[in-house]
Amino acid sequence: KQWYQRRVRVVKIGLTDRNRTKLAREILETERAYVKSLEIILKVYLYPLREFAKRGAPIIKEDDLTKIFSNAEIIYGVQKELLARLEERMAGWNRTTQIGDVFLDLAPYLKLYTQYVSNFNVAITTITALRKNDSGVSHFFDDAKSNPDVGMLDFGDFQIKPVLCVDTTA
Repeated sequence: KQWYQRRVRVVKIGLTDRNRTKLAREILETERAYVKSLEIILKVYLYPLREFAKRGAPIIKEDDLTKIFSNAEIIYGVQKELLARLEERMAGWNRTTQIGDVFLDLAPYLKLYTQYVSNFNVAITTITALRKNDSGVSHFFDDAKSNPDVGMLDFGDFQIKPVLCVDTTA
């Protein structure tokens, strides 16, 4: 009788095996897209800017890079770990597989978003001022749009993703 009552409850909220599988796949695809966006922030913007600085020709000073990118590298590492765990779980997906514990295990690290979100207005102000006052900075960010991974999007389209991620999961 208990099994039947649980089954009725599951059916009432519409979580059939097919729906669970579909939802889990959507979560996985969303995480993949999000990690890809974070990767673009690092590989198209932050790492090249650091490389210019290493060569003695900084486009943006290190303290401004910290203001603009905050802890994006650390967030990327956590999200990449989350994605790896989700992919591993989904590889062995069956009707009893669960993914909630994957999120719970990494929940303490999600506090890292607080720093990123708290710093976001400073980041926007910094990048806006730099682009306005330095043609080299403006040129760098405009050129980045031609990168095929960027898809003609502006840096701000990627920079806000961690903020939106927190907003949609809060």
